[in-house]
Amino acid sequence: MMPPAGAYADTLSDADAVEFAKAILAIEQAEKFGRFAGLYPETGPLRRGLYPRHMEFFAAGKDYRERCAMCANRIGKTYGMGGYEFVCHVTGLYPEWWPGKRFHRPISAWAAGDTNETTRDILQKTLFGEIAWPGSYKAVDGSGLIPRDHIDMDGFTWRSGVTDLIDTARIRHISGEHSTVGLKSYAQGRKAFQGTAQDLIWADEEPPQDVYVEMLMRTMTTGGITMLTYTPLEGPRAPARYAVAMARSCCLSGMQRAHVPRSGEFSNREPTPHRQLLLPRQAHPSFQRTRLRCRHLTSLTHKISGMKEVLEIVGAKVRVSTMDGLGAKNLD
Repeated sequence: MMPPAGAYADTLSDADAVEFAKAILAIEQAEKFGRFAGLYPETGPLRRGLYPRHMEFFAAGKDYRERCAMCANRIGKTYGMGGYEFVCHVTGLYPEWWPGKRFHRPISAWAAGDTNETTRDILQKTLFGEIAWPGSYKAVDGSGLIPRDHIDMDGFTWRSGVTDLIDTARIRHISGEHSTVGLKSYAQGRKAFQGTAQDLIWADEEPPQDVYVEMLMRTMTTGGITMLTYTPLEGPRAPARYAVAMARSCCLSGMQRAHVPRSGEFSNREPTPHRQLLLPRQAHPSFQRTRLRCRHLTSLTHKISGMKEVLEIVGAKVRVSTMDGLGAKNLD
């Protein structure tokens, strides 16, 4: 039989009870403020081997400057994909197993969401945790993904006109210097994304096309990267829109690599409700793929209609993947 609740506590001395309470508090603190270090362990029920699509997304960052994860809701695209990689880059805390891109210096980075309110309630909370008042000034409690000891509590500026929304923050990098993090929203419009060069831009939820193209311009001179993580709530036309934006951006800026990941989630039919994995390699039975090459990106004249085609551009090689079973036209 199990002993009654409190039976062990009654046998502890006062000194042992204090030590026991400290141990419990330490565990609680580790769970609250050590979220980043606890993700993707090698073994256990949450081992990283159970998340192959997340690992694929990370690894693609080594070769591609633009990545897009179109996923179902509640599978960790914000917390476990975009948020986790964002923290790796701004702090320099790359795990030993990290397969993707690495920055070897402090960086300038933006995280962007739909509106000021969703940016505050989702992205800011994911990265920084809750609002706190450690003294006479406003800061955060450090319960987000960014480790608390890497947050400069005196380094915040706050967005005017929006309650408790961080505008910029200073993050301590392992080099001893600081990365700069800015929070943006698409509601601010394209002009809010102009001006400064950035090493990393993470867009959580799909941005308007003009905003996304502006994001690409911000990373042009730094050789930086952009990440998209979203659920396509507006329907299957969104990925085709991004493909057009990426193609135009490559032509204008001379970027060498642009990538729209493969996905079997979209076709002329409704997406199958059971699909929840990121970027499945096996698509619908009607999915066909053909490779097309052209010497110059400007010779790309094929029209995109809905989700019939998704472009993957790597240098001067263009691949068109048809998703409606109608085949693809040859381009020369």
